[in-house]
Amino acid sequence: MAKILVVEDDRAINGLICLRLRAEGHEVTACYDGEEALSAMETESFSMIISDIMMPKTDGFQLAENVRLTDKKIPIYL
Repeated sequence: MAKILVVEDDRAINGLICLRLRAEGHEVTACYDGEEALSAMETESFSMIISDIMMPKTDGFQLAENVRLTDKKIPIYL
């Protein structure tokens, strides 16, 4: 299955998304803002990113722009 990065600042929503993806057999990493997600990507590789748009520090659009600088192919779902 896929290794998925979930970026959502609402902890309850983040938890539900991660719970459901894990139930489907995916390996999931939860982050709560774009900066945390970029840090996670420095040490791990992911099959896809599922991200909220409106988040503190670095929003989903900025996150996508930063990811595209280093990885042009990873699917990003906003």
